[in-house]
Amino acid sequence: MPPWRGMKILYKLLLAFMSLVGFICMFGYYAHQQNHMIASKLRFIQEGSTKEVLAAANLAIALHVSYSGAQELVEESLRNKHFADKGYTDDDEIEHAQDKIHSALEEVIRQIDATRDATKKSIEMARHIDDKELEGEEQEELDRWHKSISESFSVYRRSLLELITITESGDLFRAAELLEDEIETGFRQKLLPLVTSFQKDSRNELEEETQTVLQSIQDVQRTMGWGGILLGVFAFLLSVVLAKRISSPLERLSDAATQIQAGHAVAPFNSGSHDEVGHLTTVFFEMVSTELTQRREIERAQKELEDQNKRLEDIVADRTAVLMATNVELGRKIDEHQATEKLLAQSLVEKETMLKEIHHRVKNNMQIISSLLHMQKEKIQDPKNRFLMLESESRIRSMSLVHEKLYQSESLACIDLGDYIDSLGHYLLQTYSNVKVDLQLHLEPLMISL
Repeated sequence: MPPWRGMKILYKLLLAFMSLVGFICMFGYYAHQQNHMIASKLRFIQEGSTKEVLAAANLAIALHVSYSGAQELVEESLRNKHFADKGYTDDDEIEHAQDKIHSALEEVIRQIDATRDATKKSIEMARHIDDKELEGEEQEELDRWHKSISESFSVYRRSLLELITITESGDLFRAAELLEDEIETGFRQKLLPLVTSFQKDSRNELEEETQTVLQSIQDVQRTMGWGGILLGVFAFLLSVVLAKRISSPLERLSDAATQIQAGHAVAPFNSGSHDEVGHLTTVFFEMVSTELTQRREIERAQKELEDQNKRLEDIVADRTAVLMATNVELGRKIDEHQATEKLLAQSLVEKETMLKEIHHRVKNNMQIISSLLHMQKEKIQDPKNRFLMLESESRIRSMSLVHEKLYQSESLACIDLGDYIDSLGHYLLQTYSNVKVDLQLHLEPLMISL
């Protein structure tokens, strides 16, 4: 038996993942190295050959500017001399031409230094790619070119400065000869060919280095393309193996579970592996066998349960009929009780209304009696009899006050004693007004039952 057939699924997946990651890391490391090399070449091209081309172009421009400045200086000097005979001079254009020459000469010096620095960067690139012969050739060419350009420019610079001095002295014929014989010769036959050849060599070198970088990029792309194809093939083979060892047995188990759920019989099968899938297959069919046994037991118990439920339903139906009859009788009694309560409540309201009316009428009758006694008292002259009539009037008034408070009260069974005493005291104080009495009452509500 192959060793991987008994390996756990987790270990299989880890092994596949590690193989895939190792494959990816190998190509990633290769791509990183190639990208680093290409980036280094591009950086050296940017700092070396590109700056060489730019410096050579700027150097050529500065030389042309210096030569055109020399021409302008001679022309403006001749024009100024011509107009000076007519009494008119203008030195601004001459000064402008002189400044132009000086600026151009300084720019030439800067660009010569820039070409030297850029060429050194190119030599460093040659050292970086371990091409010692190329490094020696470039160093020798650099020294030879700088020697030639320095010597030629030194002569050219002296001629321009001498031209400025001669034009200032006014010897314009000699200045024109110097411009034509020495300056133009030095510019067109010495400096310009040197700069042009350097420009051409710099452009050729830049194109060669660019082609080298492009070739390296194409090689990396080609290698990464084949690597991607190999990675895809490896991933496909890995997925096929994993599908055969893991997915296929699981799909068979899923189909078997679907058929069992639908009620069909399924014959046990062997997954062909001793990992978790094989163990799952064995346990699954053991579970299916146990489930079939339990299903038969459940069906038998369910049959018994249905019989018991039938008997219970009959009993419940009988009890329900009795309970419904009892509920009907109980509902009828509840309706009768509610009707009786409604009649009692209505009778109670009528009695309370009648009792209030009785108290009101008693109070009115007693007030009438009190008024009659008061009228009778006014006709009596005897003080003793008059006092007796007053006392009788007060007693009747006190009883009338009780009925008045009951009539005004919400409850007919009790009365507020504090309110009653307050009303009675003020009535007596009003009745015996001839007695100098100061009445002060401090009473709290006190309900007393009658």
